[in-house]
Amino acid sequence: IAELLGPGFRKRPEAETYPIAGLLVRTAIERVGLDNTRTHLYGATAQNWAEACERAGTSASALEQALADAIGR
Repeated sequence: IAELLGPGFRKRPEAETYPIAGLLVRTAIERVGLDNTRTHLYGATAQNWAEACERAGTSASALEQALADAIGR
């Protein structure tokens, strides 16, 4: 996920990044709630992603696994 924050997002095809971004938002809201997603995850950067996840009440690895599970649905 961290590699898609910032310039990494633009380095991949839009047909890949936008659907993943939408699934990430849905997954984050399901996992930590709308308020925590907005407050802690929305403005996160690649450099502070792990800390933002912890402040939101999860971990970067847990959110990555949840996203992978969502992609596999």
